[in-house]
Amino acid sequence: MNLLPFKIARAWYNVGLKALHIENDITEALAKERASVCDSCPHKTHGKVLTRFKDSIKEAEGFYCGECLCPLIAKLRSSVPCKKWKK
Repeated sequence: MNLLPFKIARAWYNVGLKALHIENDITEALAKERASVCDSCPHKTHGKVLTRFKDSIKEAEGFYCGECLCPLIAKLRSSVPCKKWKK
């Protein structure tokens, strides 16, 4: 049995769907900056289930982090740390 979908679902829970509802320019600007870093990361992984969730940052749609399994559209706007992001 493939457990990856369950791990991704758990990552959604850990990041918190509320991260998707933050609406301010600072957060979006920071999310776009983080997305450019993640776009070239070897851990950026495509997930079929995640393609159903649309986002203003197209580079993040359908992808999750292969290290922590967090969906990128949530992770980019959250306080989940990534070593590659600037503070």
